[in-house]
Amino acid sequence: MDLEQQACTPHPVRGSAFNLNAVLPWGLTTAHVQAAMVEFTDFLGFINQQLNTKGIPRTSVVSTNVGRVHNRAGSHSGVRLTMPNVLVRKADVSDASAVAVVHRRSAFLPVLHTAEEHLAFVRHREFKRSVIWVAEVDQRIVGFLAREGEWVHQLHILPEFQGVGIGSQLLAKAKSESPRGLKLYTYQENSRARAFYEARGFTNVEFNDAGREEGRPDVLMEWRQ
Repeated sequence: MDLEQQACTPHPVRGSAFNLNAVLPWGLTTAHVQAAMVEFTDFLGFINQQLNTKGIPRTSVVSTNVGRVHNRAGSHSGVRLTMPNVLVRKADVSDASAVAVVHRRSAFLPVLHTAEEHLAFVRHREFKRSVIWVAEVDQRIVGFLAREGEWVHQLHILPEFQGVGIGSQLLAKAKSESPRGLKLYTYQENSRARAFYEARGFTNVEFNDAGREEGRPDVLMEWRQ
């Protein structure tokens, strides 16, 4: 799979070993469970953010075993989920280096390209064809979404900032700018990403078991208003 194809597999959350087709009691599947977990994670982040506006420290509120942990240093310790203060803004080419770092660190597949190649792709390809929105925490770019018309080419969040609602904010921005609909490709094996999009109204349109590149099966997903 080439760099562009790898970049076109949005995944605010990494893949997992869940089998999407596994059937649980009461007719539920693991896809339903994962979608509920993603929604619950975002809800917890929203509650933390609202409490913080009322002067209640976010770090003292919600603790759970669901999701990934982050703190100001970016290390992983404990199991708390908090919504950081996020600024979502439109990017320009001066942000290319920071966007390339997020793109490289959050890749679902093993990194196959050099840092210089990632930067060149972001600067000379993505910034020329797409509208890019970035999410900042403490003036640091921690996520971005690249959209060309109805196509979401990329949605990437740094691993330590996944699971706190940043991907939802960026996706909501794309929906507001493309209210008629959005489309994207992701890997069939990236079950958590698929659950994330399904929970936000995307449906599976076409499965390609051969994959567009490198034989990785992918799926076309679509959201319509």
